[in-house]
Amino acid sequence: MKDLQGTDQLGESFSEEYDELDRLLAAYCIPVREGFAELVMEALPEVAHSHRKVGLWAAAIALLIGFAGGGAWLLGTGGSASAVGSVAAIADLFVTALLAGAGLLSASWSGLSTTLKTAASDSPSFLLVLGFAATTLGFVLFRLLRRRRALQTVVSEDRRDER
Repeated sequence: MKDLQGTDQLGESFSEEYDELDRLLAAYCIPVREGFAELVMEALPEVAHSHRKVGLWAAAIALLIGFAGGGAWLLGTGGSASAVGSVAAIADLFVTALLAGAGLLSASWSGLSTTLKTAASDSPSFLLVLGFAATTLGFVLFRLLRRRRALQTVVSEDRRDER
């Protein structure tokens, strides 16, 4: 019981720290202006499939229901042994797909690693070229993201002007 001595004091200390943290968070809370969520949702681009009608999905839903019904009928006619075998085969399919994907990922990373090691050992300037390429790629991505934000700002200002 010696190990549990002082746990009440420790619990009180933690609750005081949590209360202090709550007070600090409340003090620095930034209120969101009213209607902000609606403005954000209006600024989002149109979804490509939003204009499609629900009736277009009827054939796909009917096909899905047909396959599910056919599968259920086949499982029901074979007895319980075939149902267990079918479930085991499907589980084996998923395990095999997972292992194949992991193997391909591992092989591609080890091939890339071997290529980079070989290139780096042959040329001392390889690191400079690699650093320049990484910096340039970062700059290009930064510019693309910044351009998109600028376009979104222009679009949102145009929508505000239309109101």
